[in-house]
Amino acid sequence: MTTAACLRKNHRIVISAKRRNSLLNKELLYLLFLPLPLVDSFNGMINGGGNDGIFSLGMMYRLCIITYCCFVILKGTISKRSFIVLVVVMAFIVLPHVFDIMDTSFLSLAVKTLLPVLCIEAFLKEAAEGKLGRDDFEKLIEAWSILFPLTILIPFFLGLGFQTYGSEDVGYKGFFFAQNDLCFILSILFFFCCGKLFKKTSTLNAIRLLLIGVCIILLGMKSGYLLLCVSIAYWVMRSEITLVKRIGIIIALCVAVFAITPFVIDIVNSILNRWMYFSTAKSSFMDFLSSGRLERIPVAIDFLFSTESNPLWFIFGTGMRYSECLAPFGLIEMDLFDFFFQFGVIGTAFLLIYYLRFLFVRVSEDSCHFRFVLLIAFALAFFAGHVLNSALSAMFFSVLCGLIWSARTEVNGVTSDAN
Repeated sequence: MTTAACLRKNHRIVISAKRRNSLLNKELLYLLFLPLPLVDSFNGMINGGGNDGIFSLGMMYRLCIITYCCFVILKGTISKRSFIVLVVVMAFIVLPHVFDIMDTSFLSLAVKTLLPVLCIEAFLKEAAEGKLGRDDFEKLIEAWSILFPLTILIPFFLGLGFQTYGSEDVGYKGFFFAQNDLCFILSILFFFCCGKLFKKTSTLNAIRLLLIGVCIILLGMKSGYLLLCVSIAYWVMRSEITLVKRIGIIIALCVAVFAITPFVIDIVNSILNRWMYFSTAKSSFMDFLSSGRLERIPVAIDFLFSTESNPLWFIFGTGMRYSECLAPFGLIEMDLFDFFFQFGVIGTAFLLIYYLRFLFVRVSEDSCHFRFVLLIAFALAFFAGHVLNSALSAMFFSVLCGLIWSARTEVNGVTSDAN
């Protein structure tokens, strides 16, 4: 065999090995992330709609995700960015609360907070190495757009599952525990499916959009209803299809709404009655919109200033100690303020800078709606919470960041920028 033939053979072997590794990474992505709605739904079913904390099935699942992400980050060469991120996390988020680790509530908080950071770092490394791309993240989101509504609607028609507000017998959320997380995910999935329908009108896209829309209606949360309207308005204004086709799609959606009304009318009436009650019971319209979240901020501040023994709590946070005064909620439920009370000014600044940088990723014209999706996510994080440090929504949010970053590397034609 000639030298040239040997070189060609070795080149083919190297390419084949890279393809196998790339396929393995993609299969692991689907194997680990695809079952997310199934795991959380089953977790809620076996726990009676509750959450058993750090030892629940859902948390064990996320610990497996964290282990996989750490393996991806640490294998081979660690990028300078990942190294800096890990050092900062250890110095300003983990070490200041090292004595709280034995507290299961703080351990659960740490897992939820670090989960999206580790997922994102793993995604960025594999995107930089050409192992994951935009198509992989879009396929995962497309699969979730089927699995999430099915895990809600199948129990609904079987007469199983739980109310969104169980004590008031209002709304419906399947077997899921975290309705705020679920609202965020369904709203983003509706946005993506709405875009698909306006770009390519098909029965499958219409059914998928309708099923997610029904789930949002059943869930009965104000932010979900608002984002449902925002998504339709965004694609109506941005779509390049003819005016006649736009009107046709809107009419079809209206007809679909009337068609499903008999199945959801009782739940919708109970939701509207609840809104009417709280709109008159709350002291202001803003308090009604925030569901009382704004009232909890001064309560937490007064509590910490009067009880916290460490006078520098506002620099490194208090972990979950501030939650003692917020029963039965346990959180402010506005991520910016919860980060502040949990990890102080330094931890909050790091997390905000880390996440907000994805808003400034340069993408092509056909991917600019990814930035709008992140704006929606950050708006929900600020006003409604449960986006950046909640177990369910954090994994979904990390996929959104991976998606926009992979679109960025494709635009620039390089992947080394992620290092």
